[in-house]
Amino acid sequence: MFLRMNNTSEKNTMAKKTLIYLAGNFSSKIFGMIIIPIYAKYLTASDLGSFDFQQTIGNLLMPVIALALWESILRFGLNSSEEKKNEVITTSVVISLITIAISGLILLFTYIQIYGQSLHTMLYVLLIITMPIVTILGYISRALQKNKVYAMSGIVSSFCNMFLIIIFVVVNDYGAGGSDLVLPHP
Repeated sequence: MFLRMNNTSEKNTMAKKTLIYLAGNFSSKIFGMIIIPIYAKYLTASDLGSFDFQQTIGNLLMPVIALALWESILRFGLNSSEEKKNEVITTSVVISLITIAISGLILLFTYIQIYGQSLHTMLYVLLIITMPIVTILGYISRALQKNKVYAMSGIVSSFCNMFLIIIFVVVNDYGAGGSDLVLPHP
């Protein structure tokens, strides 16, 4: 009898977590679908291509910039004692901050050499550097078993991004510069 209750409890917990993650991830997918027509209307093909290229570079460099430490946060922090969990998270954050700072300087120098010193250059570097930070924060919330915080961060991020796109791209007509000002979403 006890095994059945425990198994049912585990199924309920898994179903609840699945729904929470679905809500957080689904909002970012809907966001991606909604912004396409906005970008198509307010950005040139060249601007959109440049922005997408920089996001692709960011996704490619993200595991290198932060040494994919989010994997260790989840692996070693998820089912650990509070003391061990704090140690894993603190160590990962410190190492990540160091590698992100060094990578940011290298990226900034490289981008200035390639693209010149401009607002777009600075914003592209900022976009690429913030991508691993957002990922690390998401994995920390998961390791701390704050599933609702993780899901809500996706939802809040999507709404903030949509709001910022409307303000910077549509209302202020900043073009690709407005897209660069929008935060990356998890």
